[in-house]
Amino acid sequence: MVFSFEKSFYQIVATIVEDGMFLIGLSKLMDAVNVDLVEYYVEESKSYHAFYAIPTTIKVRGNYKNVREVMNYLEQQNNITQILD
Repeated sequence: MVFSFEKSFYQIVATIVEDGMFLIGLSKLMDAVNVDLVEYYVEESKSYHAFYAIPTTIKVRGNYKNVREVMNYLEQQNNITQILD
C-alpha cells in the first residue's frame, strides 16, 4: 500500500475544519438561544477497541427548553457518540 501524504494531509485539514465549524456552530446556537457556557474542558484521549475518544465536559446555564436545544445540536453531530447527564 502506498501512503499518499497529500491525500492524508487534506483529510486531516478537513477534519480540523469540521471540528472548528462544530465549535463555531455551537457558539452561534448558544448565543441565539441565550444559553451561557459555564465550563468547558477536554480530558486526555482514551483508546477503545475500534476508536479513540476525547472526553469533553460542557456545562451550560439556561432555561430547560433552550438547554435541550443545545443538547439536540450536540446529539446530531457526526463525531459525538454519547451525551451523558
